[in-house]
Amino acid sequence: MSSNVSNQNIGVRPLQRSLDRLNLSGNILTPKEKARDILDYLQTDPDPDIKARIAIVYAKIGHIDLARTMLEGLQKDLKMSVRFMVVDACRKIENSDSVRLILQKLQTDPDPVVRERVADACGEMGDSKFARLILQKLQNDLDPGVRVCVAEACGKIRNSDSICLILQKLQTDPDSFVRVCVAEAYIKIGAIDLARPILKKLQSDPLPAVRVGVAEAYIKIGAIDSARPILQELQTDPDSFVRGRVAEAYGEIGEARPILQKLQTDPDSFVRVCVVKACRKIVNSDSVRLILQKLQTDPDPVVREHVAEACGERGVIGFTRLILQKLQTDPDPVVRVCVAEAYGKIGAIDLACPILQTLQNHPYTELKLRIAEAYIKIGAIALACPILQALVNHPDAKVKARVAEVSGKIRDIDLARTILEGLQNDLDPGVRVSVAEALIKY
Repeated sequence: MSSNVSNQNIGVRPLQRSLDRLNLSGNILTPKEKARDILDYLQTDPDPDIKARIAIVYAKIGHIDLARTMLEGLQKDLKMSVRFMVVDACRKIENSDSVRLILQKLQTDPDPVVRERVADACGEMGDSKFARLILQKLQNDLDPGVRVCVAEACGKIRNSDSICLILQKLQTDPDSFVRVCVAEAYIKIGAIDLARPILKKLQSDPLPAVRVGVAEAYIKIGAIDSARPILQELQTDPDSFVRGRVAEAYGEIGEARPILQKLQTDPDSFVRVCVVKACRKIVNSDSVRLILQKLQTDPDPVVREHVAEACGERGVIGFTRLILQKLQTDPDPVVRVCVAEAYGKIGAIDLACPILQTLQNHPYTELKLRIAEAYIKIGAIALACPILQALVNHPDAKVKARVAEVSGKIRDIDLARTILEGLQNDLDPGVRVSVAEALIKY
């Protein structure tokens, strides 16, 4: 290595020259040990975002003490995004005094987004005493978004006396969104009789987003006849988000006519995407066939992408085969990638690979990465590796980080090794953390 290159790589651990570096006992390092090697050196990086990512990876690979030490130092960081990531890392660590203290500190964070995440974390930690105590504190939070998260967390913890007391308190909350979430939590813990009166009161709520939530809850408990009038009323709501949820609700019911047929021509492409998502849940319906055939020529390529994905899920037989044949010459390259992935889902690699091969020399870097991901999804890993290898020296650190991320999806470490080896000494610490994040998947 020339002196010039050496100077450029000051700060990069010299021993990280090969992913096959031996440890002191003479054994080849495992991928997780290699990840630990990268993380250990980056611990002193001044960027708190990098430190938070490192702590999360430490937690994932079982180095809990190292993760806790870093998290304790980051919990007071001035950046909300860092404190948010601290909570995320705590979710990956078993219940402990240090985690309890961190979450207790952050339950009073000035940013409601962080407090919401604390409530989410408590829901995922199960029926632990300290999680319940934090939720009891947050049930009185001034921000309704936090109280919504408290109700959702209670639904994950299941039935216990303290959780029921929290829900009883929140079912009279002044915010109707909170009360809908309480009803959904009751449904999740099996207390359907407690959910019904809440839903009955809310089905005449002035907010359309609340009423569509009521309809969704009715569908979950099988009260379809109670849901239909609400959905029929809201299909023409001026809010496209509400109309989209109406479409998806009909997918849960399993009905395409007449509402989905009407919404397939909605002026907002978000709603039309939701129509396609609904069609993915409905089987053996001529109405679904007609809707997908109509939307295969939608002016928005995102809608056409979803049509291709829906065809892949339904199996490439009959009308879906005809739709995919039409879409494989679509002017939008991402749509054609989706078609290839759809073919791959049914094992038609011979149909998928030619589509991707015609696109892999496209000038857009993000599309090349998308193509590499598609090759990996359909099992043609050998065709993905050259694309990724060619991007290892890309001048944009974000691209190299994505290369590491995509490489982590390759299930064979021997094939991924050369790509990750080319990135592990990158000057950008974010890229090196991405390499570590990829390595721990093996």
